[in-house]
Amino acid sequence: MDSAGRRRGTDTVQRLLRTWLSLNNALILSSSAIVTGIMAHFIRKYHARGTHVIFQEVIAVVTLFLYLFAVFAPALKGYRGYLLPLNLALSYLWLTSLIFSSQDYSGHRCHYHSPAYIGHCRLKHAVQAFNILGL
Repeated sequence: MDSAGRRRGTDTVQRLLRTWLSLNNALILSSSAIVTGIMAHFIRKYHARGTHVIFQEVIAVVTLFLYLFAVFAPALKGYRGYLLPLNLALSYLWLTSLIFSSQDYSGHRCHYHSPAYIGHCRLKHAVQAFNILGL
């Protein structure tokens, strides 16, 4: 195979990887938008909220803001993966958020935790599911 053929193969692989990265970033963006909406609803409507709700909201909002740009970054020719350290840091924060939501909402504890005694277990379980996708 000549060098032009290898170059075309490499370009195709890079294009596929950049497309996959954009789709992955879009999935994280949509997950953070959903978590932001649900947590904002809890914060606005209920005064008895805990630190876990605030932490999850902050992580989701920061991710939402940063991934608005990260979705389009792989489309740029000069992009060389500069957002990888940020992605790693946010992954650990999303893991912490998942741990908090699992502690609060798993099993029969859903009714009694953040915000307490309001029910809405479906929304709380949705937060837990989208925390997994945010990783």
